[in-house]
Amino acid sequence: MIFLRSVSSILKSGKFNRFSVILPKAIGTISEKQDENLSEPINATKKVTKEKFSNSAEYHEMRCRQMHQFKKGGGNPYPHDFQITISLEDFINKYANNLEKGLAFKHDIVSVSGRIITIRKSSSKLIFYVLRERKVHLQIIADATSYFSKEEFLEITDIIKRGDVIGIKGYPFRSNSGELSILAINMQIIAPCLRPIPVPYYGLKNNKTRFKERYVDLFMNLSSQEALIIHSNIRTFLRNYLAFHKFF
Repeated sequence: MIFLRSVSSILKSGKFNRFSVILPKAIGTISEKQDENLSEPINATKKVTKEKFSNSAEYHEMRCRQMHQFKKGGGNPYPHDFQITISLEDFINKYANNLEKGLAFKHDIVSVSGRIITIRKSSSKLIFYVLRERKVHLQIIADATSYFSKEEFLEITDIIKRGDVIGIKGYPFRSNSGELSILAINMQIIAPCLRPIPVPYYGLKNNKTRFKERYVDLFMNLSSQEALIIHSNIRTFLRNYLAFHKFF
């Protein structure tokens, strides 16, 4: 009780500026999230590439075999040296108002990473990916004519699947439809997804799957991610508060 009164008095006085902002916001956000449906689907209006596999075990076997062949050919499906130069959120903030339709900043090469949520194939040489980094989505355009090697383009686009975490090097580009994108000149798998993931349009609605396979729930439902982050912020606030007042 003494501790709670101390926290309350500090928050009211506004003296403890370092941590006084975190806790009220976190508690307010949690109360708002309680009424939300965790299985709310991600908005997606475009057609998603369909995988031709009857079950998860068959897909897993195919992906393991694919990664084995990839490593056998000299590739590394789990590299540790990919350097990110900008986050997706910072990229959007920087270029959202600086590009007109059909134009690109070819002199400004960026490196980003994220998880592939959807894949749309216009042809074998033109593929559109939707990349997600936490709650931010960005379109990636993979065009064989812009890629540094056509042979490597066909190889990497053949093994990239939904759920994979990939790294992309490219330059800012706004498509003719007006969507801010990155035109890829090089792509690299950072962590392949060996199991099929739910279709983003429908989301993950099965509560049994959500609680049994928590990792799937966390990357499919953004509200689950935010709740976890809020809980972490609250624990950090309490830990720092106690340490600041020498409660060891």
